Amino acid sequence: MRTTYFFYSLLLLFLLACDEDDPENLPSVEERLSTAINNLRSDLTAPPNGWILEYRPNENSGFYNVLLKFESDGKVNIQTDSPISDGEFFNQTASYRIDSSQGLELILENYGFFHFLFEQNQTTFGGEFEFLFDRKEGEDLIFGSISDFADRTILVFKPASASDEATVQNSRELAELLETSLESTGPQIFSAPRFQLAIPSLNVSIYFVFDFNTRTLKAIAASEGLTEEEVIANDNTIVLNQSSGYGFVDGNILLEEPLAFVLGSTQVVVSRIALSDVTEGNISYCEGIDGTNFTYQGSVLGSGDATAVTGLFAGGTAFQPLPEGLYSVNINGIVNENGEAIDEEVLELFPDAVAFQFYYGFDFGDEPFNTLGFVTVNEINEVDFLLRRFEIVEDGNKLTINLVDDFFETRELTPEEEAGFIALTNRVFEGSEVYALDYAGNDDLFTLYNPCNSYEVILFN
Repeated sequence: MRTTYFFYSLLLLFLLACDEDDPENLPSVEERLSTAINNLRSDLTAPPNGWILEYRPNENSGFYNVLLKFESDGKVNIQTDSPISDGEFFNQTASYRIDSSQGLELILENYGFFHFLFEQNQTTFGGEFEFLFDRKEGEDLIFGSISDFADRTILVFKPASASDEATVQNSRELAELLETSLESTGPQIFSAPRFQLAIPSLNVSIYFVFDFNTRTLKAIAASEGLTEEEVIANDNTIVLNQSSGYGFVDGNILLEEPLAFVLGSTQVVVSRIALSDVTEGNISYCEGIDGTNFTYQGSVLGSGDATAVTGLFAGGTAFQPLPEGLYSVNINGIVNENGEAIDEEVLELFPDAVAFQFYYGFDFGDEPFNTLGFVTVNEINEVDFLLRRFEIVEDGNKLTINLVDDFFETRELTPEEEAGFIALTNRVFEGSEVYALDYAGNDDLFTLYNPCNSYEVILFN
């Protein structure tokens, strides 16, 4: 891909430079490159209001509204509607240069918004800070990603109007309003805002989880009813597990892939969500322990008024029984109320422990095999399973896990090990009720979160 664009750019420069009437007076390669660089710099600095860019790092992500104002001294002011890093990238001035190693390249030199996105998902998100100039199309400048080897990102710089700065500001305010939800009660390791969107005109609740860093969301489930009590009583929920990128347009959250489903006889379509006022409240998950939640007033295009409330409850979850599989994580995937892995405590109990496993509905004979515990591997690679049985009751994604003093083990536990195992698992699942939490952008990642003591167990399918 890079080689193709390199030779294309050189060929383009050669063709533009050709003068059949006077080939002996052709400018040197250096002169032609210098002219091309100066022309691009002139184009970049020409619009009085800069350039507006709807930046989408990859085809599945959402988009960011970005305003860029280039100056001839090599500085560029970058304004975005992204509140990530505590608003660090709302308004930033950085250095840029135009290079020519693979054609004309626009390179942002200082760490900033584009570099932050480049780092996401261990640099696999598709963000970039080096752009290859393709062409000028009318008043627009067309760039392509240098770092993409497939599904190359195309960026269209459009001359900004006088009102575009206000547009970015309005989108920024909505993004900040939405990000208020980060203060809600929930896991510390993989914190993710979760909303129940209640639509009274349809008597439907939709449960969403957001990833603010990558501008993606997932519709986890939809239920009949507007409150947790109604949803549980009605027992009419469908698991959606539908993902979409999103962005901000005209004071709305715009879903790149509109959500559409039928619940009972009700047709539901969600493409735009408007949110306005937000109020902070308390929510009780365990007796004597309150958490924080937020309530937003808003509306859904085509369905009227709506309320979005943060919380752990969802009518359903993709964390389902697995007759042919299991959920597991290495031993540092169990985290205490301080956000610290308890792997040292596990190793003190079982020195050869390598993983925590959660068998939920596993097909292991005549009845579902519901067990949780540890896998050990000793110095001669002998593998043992030390698992404790449990009974489970499901209310949406709220799971009541009743641990039983009955074990599945491939070697006999010592009395000390059994007592320690019981004490450890009792503490992790104290209070019985835990919430199975889904994530946007990863269908195989879940957290079992215990709001009674803030313990969390990270699990992968």
